[in-house]
Amino acid sequence: MKKFLSALLVALVAVVIVVPVSSVDAYSRGLLQGSPLTISTDYGVSHGTTDLVTDGLDWTYHDIEANGNYGAKSNLTYTFTSTSTITSYKLLAVNNPNFDHNTVSILFYDTNGNQIKEVTNPNGGGTINTLDTPINGVKKIALRQWSPYSQRVYEFDVFGREDISPPQTPTNLKATSGKGEIDLTWNTVTEVTYYNIKRSTTSWGPFTTVASSVYGQYTDSNVVAGATYYYVVSATNKAGESGNSNLVSAMVQAAQEDRAILVVTLMTGATKEYDLSNNELNSFLNWYEKRASGQGSSTYEIDKGRNVGPFLSRKDYLVFDKILTFEVNKYSAK
Repeated sequence: MKKFLSALLVALVAVVIVVPVSSVDAYSRGLLQGSPLTISTDYGVSHGTTDLVTDGLDWTYHDIEANGNYGAKSNLTYTFTSTSTITSYKLLAVNNPNFDHNTVSILFYDTNGNQIKEVTNPNGGGTINTLDTPINGVKKIALRQWSPYSQRVYEFDVFGREDISPPQTPTNLKATSGKGEIDLTWNTVTEVTYYNIKRSTTSWGPFTTVASSVYGQYTDSNVVAGATYYYVVSATNKAGESGNSNLVSAMVQAAQEDRAILVVTLMTGATKEYDLSNNELNSFLNWYEKRASGQGSSTYEIDKGRNVGPFLSRKDYLVFDKILTFEVNKYSAK
């Protein structure tokens, strides 16, 4: 029995091993990978978008509609962020019994909308087809059909590289010291993915990246009061990193403490003044409100530790029933 179970287990493992991998990974991904393509006509009429032909799955599809009125050709188009150099394409459409590659073409346009090249009668077998010569400066690409039948397309992609360079160096970096923090601003640059914030405690470095994936101005709050910090900023995109910006520095100001002068007027007409922190003030207010509703102690202890003098401690005890009124004067102190 044990031998039978062992054999059965081996057989099941073997079955799992030989199951073919999904064809999702069978296709190389190109510049259109996962990108939505615009569904349109030659007349510029858009009918939404689809990513069913750029999802890498050979069983999802989009039907490029038959000719519209007056012979308008139907298109799937994509516009690149930057110009690109195209070296090859892939089109999977032969599973469609009505597919006619004679009525399908791939068109390439420059930044001014001028047609650079047209690939007619493209291979629809799903293989990667190398172009005779690379097509440079492509800003927009279109898969077009003009047959009287809808053309079903399962996959469409192009291959090559985006014509981008590392971003320009950020300029006009400024550092402003705040309460326990330093604010950084700079002039943004084009074709940037994110910025890197680099910091040092000396003007000559070394500089350590304290933040990346920054998309705008930056506030550095991981600082010590009284210390001086030096900063540079760089920009990054797919092509690489720019040079460092101009060097700036700032000294961190001590964070200001919120305090208040509590002036208590007693039933006798006498007044008492207390210099309290924000937490001490809130504690007094909470006691007073609870006592006014009949809860808590009838007295409140205030520590006068900021003015002890020759004593070990100094404390006042306020009696709730003896308080006529009180006022709060808030201020900030370093």
